[in-house]
Amino acid sequence: MGALCYTADMGTRPPHDPDTQELLQRVRRRSTRRRRLRVLEIAVVAVLMAGVLTAAAVQAATQAGTTGTGAAQAPTSTSPPTTRPIPPTTAPAARTSTTTRPTTTSGAATSTTLAAAGPAPPQTFDATRAMAHVKQLAVGLGVRTGGTESEAAAARYAADYLKGLGYSVDILPVALPNGRVSHNVKAVKAGASSATVLLGAHLDSEAPSPGANDNASGVATVLELARDLRDADTVATVELVLFGTEEIIDTVRDHDHYGSRAFVKTMTPTERGNLAGMISVDMVSSGETLTVGTMGRGPQGLSDLLQAYARGLGLPVQYDQDTSNYGQGDYEPFELAGFPAAWAEWGDDPTYHTAGDTYQ
Repeated sequence: MGALCYTADMGTRPPHDPDTQELLQRVRRRSTRRRRLRVLEIAVVAVLMAGVLTAAAVQAATQAGTTGTGAAQAPTSTSPPTTRPIPPTTAPAARTSTTTRPTTTSGAATSTTLAAAGPAPPQTFDATRAMAHVKQLAVGLGVRTGGTESEAAAARYAADYLKGLGYSVDILPVALPNGRVSHNVKAVKAGASSATVLLGAHLDSEAPSPGANDNASGVATVLELARDLRDADTVATVELVLFGTEEIIDTVRDHDHYGSRAFVKTMTPTERGNLAGMISVDMVSSGETLTVGTMGRGPQGLSDLLQAYARGLGLPVQYDQDTSNYGQGDYEPFELAGFPAAWAEWGDDPTYHTAGDTYQ
């Protein structure tokens, strides 16, 4: 069990000021250590995401063939997407299962021009706040199996926080094949363009894991970027989505990604036409190398853009192709539907999907 490395002095900083550059230097020169949750990783991913959002929408929206037209290979909810209170549920017994992301390094990013995209949104990411979200989800709620009351509580927590920031929030029910109901939480930051970048993270964890890194860290990053972006002038419209039930719910390998698959399945023609790309933020508080990946089966422009921007910041970054049949994360249904999609994480975490994925 790793100890929490809590750097409270991160505060609020723009992406290119001396303090943030020192943060990047600390990440670059850190040697391999035992697994920890680190504020540094979350903060650096936030710098990357904030910087790339404007560029991604402008560039991806102008590329030919980036509009998703295919059908996602997914189960769907029988309920229409509507906003409604999340009812309590009864939690099933804990289960155990493990999956492993591939470790291939093929598909290096091509050169990407960012200048035409304009400046990045103001960056005021507060890592202390982000770690408070991680603690609330992983300690306050603990194991968040899809379709259980603890996962529903996580959705309510995210929705309430976004509402407190002034966002209009949609809570979208997602029917699961075991008779339970999961939920997606969506908020939209309108930009100058209708071209939309979706920034997503999954709310649930795989039992017996309390899911501090996988994926309270991703949820925390999205929630705090929502606070940063609230008053920023962005070219892109940014869709902030916390997905329900990304993890496998039983012993069937393809019984996962229910929230993201339902989201893609229920997108309107207008939403499909506007979506320029999707970034899945997953496991971003523990690791040594920033990993950007795709399935290699859809447009790769957004993955290339993320890698190029990370290299421009001097970050250690690698590409990882997901060669599994069904995909290892919420980017899967978006990529299979023809959208530019990618995931971002900080390398491997030996404790993920175990009881050791804790806040401290």
